[in-house]
Amino acid sequence: MALDPNLKKRALRASRKVAGNILTDEIRATALADEASRRRPIKSMLVSLTVFPRMLRAYARREFREVPWQSMSMIAGALAYFVMPMDAIPDWIPCAGLLDDAFIIEMAAMSLKKDVEAFLSWEARRPLKRRRNA
Repeated sequence: MALDPNLKKRALRASRKVAGNILTDEIRATALADEASRRRPIKSMLVSLTVFPRMLRAYARREFREVPWQSMSMIAGALAYFVMPMDAIPDWIPCAGLLDDAFIIEMAAMSLKKDVEAFLSWEARRPLKRRRNA
């Protein structure tokens, strides 16, 4: 069974549109970060799926703005793609359903390595009390 070659392009376009809306709305950004945190990630996505929601929350709260908007847009888009059950390979398909999600998250993580490192450094410098509330 071959997938429509334009399906991935349409899914990515939809993710970008959703990402733009999320980045301008703290409530939606926080809700997306919370939903992504609750999902059961496969092992290779674990680190990114724990860091990306924290980055999104901190950005939405205007606490961390040391990365370009485009980087945060990529994070919001990757998280939105991850939580959407109907994407290039629907999540309800055993095993295969999370492969495209893993690919998107890993591509974002590889592209944003310096930004993630900057965030982790910023996060480590924050007082412990404030980190617990994140």
